[in-house]
Amino acid sequence: MNLIAEVLASLVLRRARPVVEGVKRNTVAAILLIVLFVTAYAALVVALALYVAETAGPVTAALVVALTAIALALVVIAVVMVLNHQARKEALMRQQMAATMGDPFTTGLIAEVPLMMRESPIATTAMIGCLVYALAKVGGVGRKS
Repeated sequence: MNLIAEVLASLVLRRARPVVEGVKRNTVAAILLIVLFVTAYAALVVALALYVAETAGPVTAALVVALTAIALALVVIAVVMVLNHQARKEALMRQQMAATMGDPFTTGLIAEVPLMMRESPIATTAMIGCLVYALAKVGGVGRKS
């Protein structure tokens, strides 16, 4: 019976790691983008104020700061898009490799089924049905796309 809990825990942990890494990456990118866009906004406001005050060099300096912040924000967006694309490709490759290779957890579970059936056939049948349902839902069976 403990084998099923181990199998389910390992399945959850295996699928959670890429999600956590993606959330971390996107959070750092969002914080950087917020700082850069706020900087650009403040620089544009300063540039407008300086332009109204006088039409000389300080305006050019403020505009350069604003444009630089915007350019950096766009670079961050591009880098995050590339990292997300790579993460998606790696996840797809892992999924394809897992599909082609035999799953050791499934093999271990299948080896334990006869013993479990002898001990408690009704409970084993119910647990196997729940496990199959959970694995089917995790795998995307029944989702509308």
